[in-house]
Amino acid sequence: MSKIIVLILLHILGDSILLSKSLKKLKIEKISYLFLHVGIYILPFLILSPLILGLTVLQGLEFSLIIGVLHFVIDYTITQIKKKYWRTNKYKYVVIASLFEHLIQVSVLILLYMYLFPSTIDIDNWYNVVKYFFFEKPV
Repeated sequence: MSKIIVLILLHILGDSILLSKSLKKLKIEKISYLFLHVGIYILPFLILSPLILGLTVLQGLEFSLIIGVLHFVIDYTITQIKKKYWRTNKYKYVVIASLFEHLIQVSVLILLYMYLFPSTIDIDNWYNVVKYFFFEKPV
C-alpha cells in the first residue's frame, strides 16, 4: 500500500510541483514543450524509484521511460479535448477533462507498476483490506 502512495506522490511531484506556470501553458501550445514536460515528469521516477521503491537502476529506467511515453500520450490526447472545450468557452468540461486526465495517469502508473513488478505489491493484503472495509463491517 505504501508503494502506491509513493507512486502517487511521485506523480504529483513530476506533474505539478516541478511544472512551472509558463511550461504548463506552453505544453498545450507546442508539442516540443510537452516533450520537455514529460522529461521533467520522469525525473523523480528516474532518481527516486531505485531509492524509494527498491527497484534496480535498470528497472527504474525502464519504468520511467514507459511511464513517460504513456504520460505523453495521455497528456497529448486530453489536451486536444481540453482545447476544443476551451475554444467554445465550456470551461467546466476543461476542469472535468483535467480531473479525468489525472485519474487516468495515476491509474496507468499504478497498473504499470503492478504489471512490471508484481512481487513488490502485496495483492492479498489489498484484498483483505477491501474485504474488511466493504464487506465485513465490525459490529
